Amino acid sequence: WDNEYVNGNYESSNENSYYSTRTINNSSNKYGNNQQDQQRNNRSYSKNNHSSSQHQTLKTNSNVMSQSMNHTNERTTNDQIHISSHALSYAVESHLPSFKLECDPKLQQQQQDGTVLVKELFKLIENDFRKNNKDYKKPLRFDYWYIDQQGDLICFVKQVELFVYFCDISHYPGKINDCEIKPLLPKKLPPQYSIIIKFVNNNLSVQDIKEELTTSYSSIYIIEELNGSKSNKNRHVRVDMKSKEDYNKIMNGSVVITHGQCFNVNEFLQVPKLLLCSRCNGPGHIKKICKSPMEICRRYGKNRRDGEDHTECVVKCHYCQGERISTNYQYPVLADYRFKLVTEL
Repeated sequence: WDNEYVNGNYESSNENSYYSTRTINNSSNKYGNNQQDQQRNNRSYSKNNHSSSQHQTLKTNSNVMSQSMNHTNERTTNDQIHISSHALSYAVESHLPSFKLECDPKLQQQQQDGTVLVKELFKLIENDFRKNNKDYKKPLRFDYWYIDQQGDLICFVKQVELFVYFCDISHYPGKINDCEIKPLLPKKLPPQYSIIIKFVNNNLSVQDIKEELTTSYSSIYIIEELNGSKSNKNRHVRVDMKSKEDYNKIMNGSVVITHGQCFNVNEFLQVPKLLLCSRCNGPGHIKKICKSPMEICRRYGKNRRDGEDHTECVVKCHYCQGERISTNYQYPVLADYRFKLVTEL
């Protein structure tokens, strides 16, 4: 009985071990299947992730390529724009304004009174002018002068040095051949004698700046705010100087100290002028060499010689069909041409 009991118990234990072993094997197989499924899911996820990353990479590369192509097209367009030497010289050419000499008594005869007065004026100023401008080798003369209806002398010069010299009232004699002269000076000097003081605080007035700078630089001609540069905190100030020595001194120092503050200084660069054809309204050439078969209206683009009134026609650019005249600087062709012109300068 004991043996049977033992055997039965033994057999039952064997059966239990069998079932338990089978259960363990099944669970291990199930765990293995789950592990395989997880690996399969991981491979699927990695594959999907790899494909999405490839798609994202291709999309990014396409964007980069499109941006690069756009940049290349813009560069090619700018490279295709030709800037002629005539356009360059016209862009930087500056016509000096005239200045007036009021005479008492008034001048009557152009050849007699005017010629005698001009010759005597240059005789009186020649030594002092040569002393202040030692590198100037040209003869002293006006490029053009005439007597206006009031009997005063209107004078034009093209040389910057001579123009700046005549902008100083102390360089004029009080009387020439019993004729008293009173010069009416221009408002500004040429850009070669102008500097820009940048980011000057708004609490400093122009008069305060002028009073302090005059103590160090006696050749200051005019000080004024630069149009379009004023903000809530500061603005740029333009300073014209009659002496090239003072101008070079300030530019070499690169700073100006006023009221205990230091401000940066730059040279004043004049805005370049665009050479526009009066026949086709295109940039870079003149009417004489234009190849357009007709004179084009800049408002609507029709023939300007067709007999219609083109001062009241519809405003429509004949290049881009926009609501602006064809010579407007907002037109992309003129904007690209201006950018290329500034780059060449």
